Amino acid sequence: SPDNLISRAGLLTSRDPRHLDLLTNSPVYIEPGIPTIGQAMKSQGYTNAYFGKWLLGEANHYSQPQRKGFEEWFGELRPQTRTDFYPDKMWRHDPVRRYEGEMEFAFNLVGRRGVYLNDFFLRATTNVVRINYPHMFNRWVPFFTVAAFALPNPLDEWAGNTNRFSAVPELGRYAVRDWPMAEKQKAAAVGRLDFCVGELFKVLERYQQV
Repeated sequence: SPDNLISRAGLLTSRDPRHLDLLTNSPVYIEPGIPTIGQAMKSQGYTNAYFGKWLLGEANHYSQPQRKGFEEWFGELRPQTRTDFYPDKMWRHDPVRRYEGEMEFAFNLVGRRGVYLNDFFLRATTNVVRINYPHMFNRWVPFFTVAAFALPNPLDEWAGNTNRFSAVPELGRYAVRDWPMAEKQKAAAVGRLDFCVGELFKVLERYQQV
C-alpha cells in the first residue's frame, strides 16, 4: 500500500515521512537530493546490496536502488497492487556483469509453481554474506545489505486468486487451527519470516568465525 511505501522511504532515508513531501495518492519516490542509508554507508567504504521489495522507482529512474547507494540489487522495483510470490521475472542490477534490467527466471514451470519469492531473496542475501564477508581477499572491506522480504503479507482474498498470490507456500502447523483463513495465512507468514531471519543469522555467525 502507499503507506507501506512511505514507511520504507522513511526508513531508508532516516527521515520522518512527513518531511519527505510524499503523498499517499501519488507515486512514492526518493528525490535526488535526499540521501539514503545506502549512500551514507557507501561514503564510509562499505560495499552495499539490496534484495527484496523496493517499489520506490521505475526503469531508468532517479529513485532506483543503484542510484541510492546500493551497487547490487535484486527484487521488485515498481509499485504494484499485489505481490506475485512466484513471478516470471524480477529486476536485477549486477555491476560485475554490467547487467541492468528485468531478468526472466524459470520460476513458473508448466504445471508447477516454481521458486518461492522469499526463498530466492533469502538465497541472494546469504550468498552476498558468503562472497563479501571481510577477509584478506576482499581487502577487509565491510559490507552492508538490506533484506526486504515480502513478509508478512495478508492473504489476497479476491476472485480468481491462485497460489501465486499466497504469502506462504503452505500453512504448516496453522492449517489445523480453527481460525479464519486470513489469520492462519498471516500466522504462517510471520513464522516464515522468523525462519528467514534465523537462516540469515546462521550464515552471519558461521562467517564471523572465518
